[in-house]
Amino acid sequence: RPSIPAAGAKKGPAAKKRTKKVKAERPGRAAPVRRSARVLERRNRTVGGDESSLASVDVTSAEGKGRESEKVPAVIPQEEPAEVEVNYGRYPQEPDGLDDDEFRVYASLRRWRLRRKNELDVEAYKICQNRTLCELIRRRRNDPCWGALSDGEGNAKSEEDVVAELTECWGIGEAKAGADGFGPEMIRVMDGSEEKELLAASRKRHVKENKDA
Repeated sequence: RPSIPAAGAKKGPAAKKRTKKVKAERPGRAAPVRRSARVLERRNRTVGGDESSLASVDVTSAEGKGRESEKVPAVIPQEEPAEVEVNYGRYPQEPDGLDDDEFRVYASLRRWRLRRKNELDVEAYKICQNRTLCELIRRRRNDPCWGALSDGEGNAKSEEDVVAELTECWGIGEAKAGADGFGPEMIRVMDGSEEKELLAASRKRHVKENKDA
């Protein structure tokens, strides 16, 4: 016959009720979002400054004595400005200088860099800096054969020629441009089907803009 614990007896550790933690599901990968000043200025902006831009709202005072009227900056919807012109003849130092198609390639290269950072257990900037990614994308966008192993006619390039092209990019030295370096890895990322389509779309965008002009 099992023993019955006396009233008021403390329960042992085994008798404590355990709750099973449920691991929250991780959301799927979202599309890259631009949060630079160049893009954010197209959204609703907080307007401050003169008295006409302040809206009056009711807030509760710190002492909780009734409600007071306080003027705070009002969020006023702004009309979407014209598309910011991208100078394709320059190599951007920041992602602000990339067009929307190039920016998605930039996001792909950032994911690659994060994966390699975790694999090698090094800081991301030691693999390459953002400026390198931006210039690399623009160079490949302007010349589909830049940094590739062959030219546009199917003729193979020498390793010396490939290294010479890659070292033209800021932040890529001979060690990174070699066959086993990060440079060729980044070129292979941009050779992906989606990335090639995005860069081709960027070239067409520029041609269309020139025709419209």
